[in-house]
Amino acid sequence: MQNRSFRALAPVVLLLLGGCGAAITTPDAMREYVRGNRAFSKVETFEVKRPYSAVTQDLKRRSEDCLNKTFQVTRNGSNDGYTRYITSSTVGADRAEFYTKFWDSKARAVNTPAGDKLVFYVADVTPKGRGATSIDLYGWTLDKYKWAELAVKAWARGEDPGCPTLSGMY
Repeated sequence: MQNRSFRALAPVVLLLLGGCGAAITTPDAMREYVRGNRAFSKVETFEVKRPYSAVTQDLKRRSEDCLNKTFQVTRNGSNDGYTRYITSSTVGADRAEFYTKFWDSKARAVNTPAGDKLVFYVADVTPKGRGATSIDLYGWTLDKYKWAELAVKAWARGEDPGCPTLSGMY
């Protein structure tokens, strides 16, 4: 019952995420939204005992392999649209940025510029000495999006839990 109620509220939540009718379509907009303690958002900072270069290589490879895809959404055996995820990364000597955008074919009412996608999460990665790396992970508090947080954390630790299946997302 709770799951059905949440599904009914999901389109409303997507509209609210942007606040004042503007959707979150850039990493900077995501950071600003989360830092403002806005609805359904959070930031978490954590460190891993791995070199910066290893963490950034794993995050880039795994996010491209696992998330740069289109997922068919089916419910009760019928086609219910699709969700397209697009990964992006910028890796420099002292800072890296990873994020994923998505577009849900059933959420067309969301006020985004033509063809733009909504930011799903942002991971800012910085070295903390030779054997440690810090990650600021900006994302959503809703349980249905927790898979991204779990995947990014595992990949940063050098673990290979496989790609998220996104089962139960809708």
